[in-house]
Amino acid sequence: MKRRSETPEGLRLFEKALAEARQACASAAGDAPRIHGHMIYRCRKCGRSWAMGLEYGVEDWGAHGRPHQPTPFIIACKCGGPAQDVSGVIPSCVERPVQPGERYFAYDKSGNKYAHGIASVYWPEAR
Repeated sequence: MKRRSETPEGLRLFEKALAEARQACASAAGDAPRIHGHMIYRCRKCGRSWAMGLEYGVEDWGAHGRPHQPTPFIIACKCGGPAQDVSGVIPSCVERPVQPGERYFAYDKSGNKYAHGIASVYWPEAR
């Protein structure tokens, strides 16, 4: 006995669901900020390390058409301790959209000439 996924009807349903999922991902990614690299931060209090994505304009020295913004040397960890950059900029092989729940430095659009990347967590708005 064949499984439903092995029948022509099951295959059509699978391909339709896959196409819908790809379209939903593409439309969600279209609204997400794009990142070009990462930096690793480590907490001095608890020792936890994590990657922070870099949105276009943050630590890219104008490569993506926006004025350069630096990242802070120290940010807050979840434990409340200070976390410091331990890696410098690590370029990504592929520039990509930020994923939901990912930590990254958002570009500060305030226009302040002393602006810097803002430590953020990306959560897309509900539509």
